[in-house]
Amino acid sequence: MTTMIRNVQVARDAWHDGTSPKALFWRQAADYRIYRDAAIKAGAKKSPALPLALLASAARAQLRVDQVAHATGVPAATVALALKRNGLTGKVGRRGRSAVRQCVGADPLPVALKVAHVNAPSSRRAALLKGTSAEERARLRDDFYEVSERLRKQGLSFKQIAALSGRAVQSIHQWRVRTDGNYPAPTQAIIDDLKQAAEHHDAVLGRAQALLETLG
Repeated sequence: MTTMIRNVQVARDAWHDGTSPKALFWRQAADYRIYRDAAIKAGAKKSPALPLALLASAARAQLRVDQVAHATGVPAATVALALKRNGLTGKVGRRGRSAVRQCVGADPLPVALKVAHVNAPSSRRAALLKGTSAEERARLRDDFYEVSERLRKQGLSFKQIAALSGRAVQSIHQWRVRTDGNYPAPTQAIIDDLKQAAEHHDAVLGRAQALLETLG
């Protein structure tokens, strides 16, 4: 799929170096008419958007708006608006300063990815069973602190960690206490689930980083 980006054009194609702008425009106009007729027959209410390459060719060939309209079958007002919107004309029907830029040597387009976290469990999780030794509670709190810090570095808030744990935020803070004392602790199942969520987020963030590097 090709995505059109306004005011951005790919670098000059060596394949068309020997082709005059007018010849290139009439070729693109013929292709557009075929595409437009097919779209109208398929039930489209409006003509498809005029390609930026076609508009750029018309500007380089110094064609008038009525000539572009006749070649594409699109109303002159629509052509004038498309040329103006893409920075290819100053006033309607008059050739102005071109705003088409080459991508060669340009900075990469800013891209932002929003990574969605896994869904929280639908039911409340069980608390630690009674009768657990102090050593076991301390071990569980240490393990929970480690995996919660890992999730925090991935961008999760305490509220999100609490949702993944199936408990209240207050419980998360109590579980993270690492000093000696009769503090509560999470179950091993909760810790295992958080570790699995952290691994999943690591994989998602890794794919997102690879995608950003590819786009950059």
